[in-house]
Amino acid sequence: MLKRKIAVVGVSDRRDTGCNSNYLKFKDAGYRVYAVNPHISTYEDMPCYPDLKSIPEKPDAVFIFANPKVTEIIVRQCVELGIKHVLDALHDGHQARFDGGHDQRLARSGGDVQGE
Repeated sequence: MLKRKIAVVGVSDRRDTGCNSNYLKFKDAGYRVYAVNPHISTYEDMPCYPDLKSIPEKPDAVFIFANPKVTEIIVRQCVELGIKHVLDALHDGHQARFDGGHDQRLARSGGDVQGE
């Protein structure tokens, strides 16, 4: 199943980052992309949300490119919201498994986000 709504955690308006690059790749590939950073209100002329709970619709997947403290908070929010497809790109490049051990993959380069 193709995932079409992706929250990208860790975008920055101060400098170019890997997170920013992946946000743009997902957007250019046709995904509905939500920027998440509590320190900015817009990113790429779109709203930037302080956390996952503030996004108007539940994302299908979450791409995290942030420090470990932020990652821990976001992962807790994923569990609370029932978001099962999560990639911590900065720390281990592997998806967290919240769905009984099934390994869904989130492409780091902005490719398709798929489930099994």
